[in-house]
Amino acid sequence: MGKLHLIDSSTISMCLSGYEWADFRETKSEIKIHTSIQLCYGNVSLNKVISTPARPADGTQLDALIVHDKDVLHVFDRGYFNFKTYDAYCETGIKFATRITANTIVHVMEELPVDASSPFTRHAIVIIGIMKNKHSW
Repeated sequence: MGKLHLIDSSTISMCLSGYEWADFRETKSEIKIHTSIQLCYGNVSLNKVISTPARPADGTQLDALIVHDKDVLHVFDRGYFNFKTYDAYCETGIKFATRITANTIVHVMEELPVDASSPFTRHAIVIIGIMKNKHSW
C-alpha cells in the first residue's frame, strides 16, 4: 500500500492538583495524546505526538497530524468526522480513509469492480451529505 499514516488519540486521567491546566471534571484532570504512526514498506515509526487537555475534540488536532504528501494514505476514526475538513483535503490531494457516522446520507454515484482476492468488500464513488452540500470522494 505504500505509505500509511494511522491517526488516533488516547485520553489519560491525571490528578487535578498537578495538572490544573487540563481540568476535566471537578475532581480530576485529563490530557489527550494525539498521535500519527507511519507504516511504510514494512517499517513502523512514530511520526508525530501532540498533547492537549482532553476537553477539545480530536478533530482540533487533525490538520497538525496530516502529512502533506500525495503518496500517503491517512487512516483515522469517526472522532475526526468533519465535511469541511474532508473537502479541503480532497481539494489539496490529501488521501484519507475513515468511518462515517451512522446517520450520514450516502448517495452512490457509481459502483466499481472489486477483485475477489482483495480485502476490500466494496468500491464506489459516492456523494455524502445532503445534496445542497455536495461532498464527492
